[in-house]
Amino acid sequence: FTSLESFLFHYFALSTPVYYFIFFLAMIVEGEIVLFTAFFLAQQGLFNPFYMLITVFSGVTMGDWLWYQFGTWLNHHDSFLSHWAEKLAKSFDHHLLDKPLRAIALSKFAYGVHHALLVRAGTLKINQKEFLKDDFKANILWITIVGGLGFISGASYGLIKHYIKFAEIAFFGGLVLFFILEKITAYFARKRF
Repeated sequence: FTSLESFLFHYFALSTPVYYFIFFLAMIVEGEIVLFTAFFLAQQGLFNPFYMLITVFSGVTMGDWLWYQFGTWLNHHDSFLSHWAEKLAKSFDHHLLDKPLRAIALSKFAYGVHHALLVRAGTLKINQKEFLKDDFKANILWITIVGGLGFISGASYGLIKHYIKFAEIAFFGGLVLFFILEKITAYFARKRF
């Protein structure tokens, strides 16, 4: 059995700039999982933590700006997506207009709301300069918390990595047992009918 360490860590052992670019693109589309993983792997020494910080910060900022720009584009088009963003984020309009920093920062921790809120900020024509300033601050907070948890998890991985091998064996055993039970159940079900 290959452990997580032998499979994942040796695969990423050559952390070329291509991997940083992949993380950059992933941060534009996704968030928490990619950010957590990036800092976990950086703590394990597979990536330079400073370069990874620059990569994820640039990616998330670019992604947020693109979602905002998408909102400004939707403002001129009546479509399913504009209705989706309005339906999902309209209840946050007063927060977004009165306290945009708080709204953006909190939305980063609310799965499924953040991108809609960014699109809504564009449709509400929130000043782009103010939006970017508030988004910058919210990104710092979000990266510090989620990235910090990834980094801490990477540090604690060294303490528990020996137990992961046992978990892999237990998982494999569970799969084998599942397939055996499935075959037995299918055999008796065929015999019965």
